[in-house]
Order: sequence, then structure tokens, then C-alpha cells
Amino acid sequence: MSELQVLGKIEALVHDFDGVIYGLDSVPTIYEDSDETMASAFRSIISVPISQDEARRMAKEGYRKYGDSVNIFFEWAIINGIDDIEEFRQKLFEQFHRELFSKVSANAPHILCPSPELIEGFESSRHIKKGIATHSCPKNWVQPFITQSGLARYFESHAILGLSDVGLVRKSEDPALVNACLSALQASPHQSGFIEDSAINLRTAKEHLPYLTTIFLHHGRPEESLPTFIDFQFR
Repeated sequence: MSELQVLGKIEALVHDFDGVIYGLDSVPTIYEDSDETMASAFRSIISVPISQDEARRMAKEGYRKYGDSVNIFFEWAIINGIDDIEEFRQKLFEQFHRELFSKVSANAPHILCPSPELIEGFESSRHIKKGIATHSCPKNWVQPFITQSGLARYFESHAILGLSDVGLVRKSEDPALVNACLSALQASPHQSGFIEDSAINLRTAKEHLPYLTTIFLHHGRPEESLPTFIDFQFR
């Protein structure tokens, strides 16, 4: 079944962002840039003298320990008696994405030039309401990206949501972010789709929202036999 046939049955579509709206492999240094930027963002919001090398080491350790570079700094804040952990989280999250967008857009400006195929896909599905459910920061990463790339016109601005909108609950743990996006789009799971490049996020969504159409972007590594939690897969 083609993408158009699948989308023909859908009235609303929730998109992941990183790896869906742009390919992570199109920015070869994205992970190194993330570590470096997280380290500098962390150092900019604390008063304790920590070197860039040490902060970068913490970011790398965070990936090994938690699968991301953020939680290890939250752990540090708790251990070091930061009074307002939520404020610390928000500052770090926003500063990190502000610096990362500046760095990536300068070093890899091509990611802000959507492919003709992506534009064609959005144009052919204008009848579908679209939102974004991302682990990234909508204000300092997603919004600048879609504005400068010309993609903002395809999305409902009130349905561009991030982790901070659902208490930092990850999509692999609970579909709260997907549900929030569907609510913003005023759409039910029965008439909606969720497009992701992370199979575990699709599995969690399907377990809680069985009537949601789940679409896996496989980036050239398709599932040989589709698991029950993936309805369709495309490149």
C-alpha cells in the first residue's frame, strides 16, 4: 500500500521530529554536537566551576546510563542540592536546544532545505491535520527549524508539543505526549496516525491506543516481518 493510500484513511497525523522531519544521518556530527552543546549549556546555568571536558564526559556517560544526555545532569542537580529542580530542568532543556540549533544550522544549513519528496508529501496531504510530538524543545528547536525551512505552514502551531508539556514523560514509557498532540488536533485515535522512526515508541503507543494507525519510518532498514504494533512502514 502506498503512502497516499494509507494517508487517505487518516484525518490527523502526529509526527515525531528528529529522524522524521529531517534525517539524523544528514548531520554526521549531530551526536558530538549534542554532547558539546549539552556540556556548555549545563555550565552556563550553574555557579559551580566545572570544566567543559568534565561536563562533556558527563553527557557521554548519560547516554550510556540513561540513553540520553539530559538525565545525568538532573541527577547532578539533585545530588548537589539545587533547590528548584523543575526550574533547572527547564533552563537546561531550553538553553541546550537554543545552542544546538545555532550550531547545527550554521554547520549543516542543508538540513533547513527540505527535500522535494518531503514537500510533495506535505502538499498532497494538506487535508490532514498535522502535529508534532517530540522529545526536543518546541520553542528553541522545532519552531525555529520549521520556520526557517518553510515547513511551519503544514503544521497546527498549537499541536507542536514536547516533553515539557507532559512532565518529561518519554514516548517509550507512556503515550501521554501522543495523546496530548491528538487532543490539540481534536482528533481521535480511530481516525489518526502516528509516524515515528523509533519502534519502541510505536509499540508503547499501540499498546495504549490500539486503534491508532502506527507508521514506521525505517530509513532503509525495514522490518522483515512487521510486528503487531506497526501497521505500515515506509522509507
